[in-house]
Amino acid sequence: MAQIPLSFNITGDKDHYQSAYGYRGHRIQHMEAGILSHHLLLAALAWNMGGHPILGFDVHSYDELYKLNEKEKTSLLQIPIGHFRPHPRLQGSLHN
Repeated sequence: MAQIPLSFNITGDKDHYQSAYGYRGHRIQHMEAGILSHHLLLAALAWNMGGHPILGFDVHSYDELYKLNEKEKTSLLQIPIGHFRPHPRLQGSLHN
């Protein structure tokens, strides 16, 4: 279980601030999701874990999987968080 990350899916309303701000409401929603992801990644770092937000995923399949269309919500971003091992790399000294 230590090698399996937790996957957080941040969702939001489809018409978030649309009536007040028009298309900008959608942009505000994404900024709020970014702030939430930043806090989540800082908390993961405090627990000595890593994470990376994923923006390029199939939103429609996640909405169908979690039945978000029925609730007038949509997936905004996905964040896998878990323990990681540093990449192996060859390091040398700058001074002999």
